[in-house]
Amino acid sequence: MSAPLSVIAAQTHPPRYGLHKYWSRKPHNVVRHFLLRALPEGPGVVVDPFVGSGVTAREAADLGHEVFAGDINPLALLLTQTTCAPPDPDRFQTIMQAALAALQAQIADDWTCPTSRRLVRHALHAVVTRCASCDLAVAAHEARAKGRARRCPACAQPLRFNFEHRLDTRIIGADLADDAEQPGLRRDAAHVEEVAALVEQYDPRRAGVGRAAGISDDPALLDHQERASRRWRAPGQRVGPLFEPMPVNRRILALPEMTPADLFTPRALSALLIFRDIIAALDDPAIRRCGMLMLTASAAQCSRLVASRNNLTSGGPAWSVPGFWVPPLHLETNPALHLQARLERFARGLRDLKALGPPAGRVHVEESDAPDLLRALPRRGVAADLVFLDPPYGDSVPFVEFSAFWNGLLDRAVDADADLSVSDRLAPELAWARYAAGLRQTLDAAAAALSPSGRVLITFNNHDARAWRALLDATQAAGLKCVEVAYPIPAVISSKAAFHPEGSYLGDVWALMAPAATPPSLDESPALAALQRCAEPRGGLIARNLALRTLALCWLSDDIDAALIDRWPALLDHLFEAHGPHLLRWRGAPSTDAISLKARLLSIAADTLARGPCRWRDLYAATAAGCADCGVPDSAEVRALIGPALITSGKKITALRDLDDPPR
Repeated sequence: MSAPLSVIAAQTHPPRYGLHKYWSRKPHNVVRHFLLRALPEGPGVVVDPFVGSGVTAREAADLGHEVFAGDINPLALLLTQTTCAPPDPDRFQTIMQAALAALQAQIADDWTCPTSRRLVRHALHAVVTRCASCDLAVAAHEARAKGRARRCPACAQPLRFNFEHRLDTRIIGADLADDAEQPGLRRDAAHVEEVAALVEQYDPRRAGVGRAAGISDDPALLDHQERASRRWRAPGQRVGPLFEPMPVNRRILALPEMTPADLFTPRALSALLIFRDIIAALDDPAIRRCGMLMLTASAAQCSRLVASRNNLTSGGPAWSVPGFWVPPLHLETNPALHLQARLERFARGLRDLKALGPPAGRVHVEESDAPDLLRALPRRGVAADLVFLDPPYGDSVPFVEFSAFWNGLLDRAVDADADLSVSDRLAPELAWARYAAGLRQTLDAAAAALSPSGRVLITFNNHDARAWRALLDATQAAGLKCVEVAYPIPAVISSKAAFHPEGSYLGDVWALMAPAATPPSLDESPALAALQRCAEPRGGLIARNLALRTLALCWLSDDIDAALIDRWPALLDHLFEAHGPHLLRWRGAPSTDAISLKARLLSIAADTLARGPCRWRDLYAATAAGCADCGVPDSAEVRALIGPALITSGKKITALRDLDDPPR
C-alpha cells in the first residue's frame, strides 16, 4: 500500500530563525507539523545529528522534548546554541553597541573621506588582469564589452578576470553615507578606554546600510581609499585557518592555493578580526557566542564576493552566487556600518526568541559526526522517539567547504573529509561511494537508536538518481519503510526557480520512516501508473524533472527496491520521447477521459476564491495540493495555465475570468 502524499504550504521564517544565512534552513511550521504527528504525547526524545541551523532543535525543545543535536560544522553548533539559549536582547544590544564604538574608534580614518569627513559606506573595486596577447594590465571597467565577453581595449583579445588571472584590484569609486548616517558611530580616540570595559550604555543613531548617496570618483578620495584598503590593522600574526589554503573544489570556485583571507581586502578583514578580539574578551558566554555568530553573519557582506550592480541604485548588495566568485566589479563594505545593521536584525531575532520564553525541553549540543552521535545514544541509555535526518543532498551544498571563511573567523579548521557532501575535490566515483557509505552508516545507527515506537524523519532534495539510490539503499538496508510523504511548497519561490525551463524542486521531500515488516517491492507498476497520471492531464507533455520527481516519490511511497533506481533512464526512454532539452512526450495514445490539468486548476482556483480573495502563494498552494495525484505542478506551470484567468486587486486575486478551455 502506498504511503500517503500530502502538500504543505511552508511559512516564512520568523525573525528568530533569521540570525544567520545558513543553507537548507527548514520551515518551522513543517518541522512542527511532523513533530506533532510523529511523537507521542508527553515529553519524548528527538535526535538531530545534522542540526544545521537549529530549527528542529528549537521547535522540539519548545514542545517539551529532550533534544540531542550534533554537527561537524562549528558554525552550525554556534547557531544552534544561540537559537536554543539566547542572551537577553537588550543587554546584548547594549554591549554590542559599545563593541562597535570601540571598533569604529580604531578604523574610522580608513573609512572617512579626507575632505568632507563623510563616512564611506562602500568602495567599488575593479579587478585588474593582464592581456595574454599584448601584456597590457587592464581593469575590468576599462575592458571593451562584447555581449558577455570582455576584451582588451588595445588588441581586442578576450580577457579573463577570474581569481586565477587576477593581478590586483583598483578602487574606482566610493559610496558615501548620507547626512543622516554621519553621527551614526562615535569615532573619537578618547572613547576607546571608555568602551574597552564594555560597561557604558551607548546608543548611537542607526548607521545601517541605506539608500545609496551616489558613487564618488573624487581623485583624493580614491587615492585615500586605495591606500586604506591595503592597510592591515589587526594585531598579531596572519596565521590560522583564515590564512591556510582551502580544499580545492572548482565547482564552488575554491581554487588552488586560495585561502579564506583572499576573499577579503586587508582593511575589511582587519576590522572583522579587531571586532572578533573585542567579542572574545567578553565574560558572558551567551553574549560572547551570540557576538561571534553576528560576526560570521556579517562576513560575506564584508567580503569581495558582493557584486556591484546598477551603480547601487536598485536592490541591496549581497553575496548571491553559490561559490567563491570574486566579481570583476565588486564592493568592499564598511564593516562597522554593516555590523550595525546586522545588530538591528539580531536584536529583532533575539526579542522574538525572548517572547517565546525558555525552551520547555533540554537541548544537548555537541560537535560530532552523525553516526558517532547516534551510536553513542544506546550506550548512554537514550532511546530516540524521533531521529530527524537532514543529510547533505548529494552534491547540492558542500557545507564545510562553503563555511571556510565563517569557521576561519571562529579560528576553527574543519576537516573537509568529515563532511558527507559529494565534493568536486574528489573523483566523482570516490565522492559518491563515500556519500553512499556515510548514509548507510548513519541510517544503520539511526535505526539502532530508536525506541520501540520510534520513527525516522528524512528530508531530501535532488534530481540526481545517484543521490536517491544512496539514500534508499541506506534506508532499506536499515530495515526502514516510508509511511508518509510530504512535499512542502516554499514560502518564497524565487523567480529563477519558478521559471526554470526544466521545472524545479521548489521544496524538499519529507519522508517519515518506520521499521519495515516486509522486504522492498520489485514491482515498478505503481511508478509507471504515476507517470501516466502526470502525462495525460498535460496532453502527454511533461518536464523531465517532474518525471524524475515522480519516480523518486513513488520509490519512497511504494517502497520499491533501491537497486531498481538504475532503471530510471530505461523507464523514461520506454515511456517517453525527448521533446527538446527539458521536456518529455508520452509515447502512448492520449486518453480521451483525462481531465486537462488546466481544467482541474481552474476548478480548484474557483473553489478557493469562493471563500474570498487570496494571495498568489495561497492559491498556488491550494492548486498544488489539489493536483498532487497527477504530479505536483510547479509555480510557473500553474501561472502559465491559469494566469490569464486571474483577476487581481492590489496584491490579492479576487476572481476568475470566463475563459474557454480548448483541448490540449
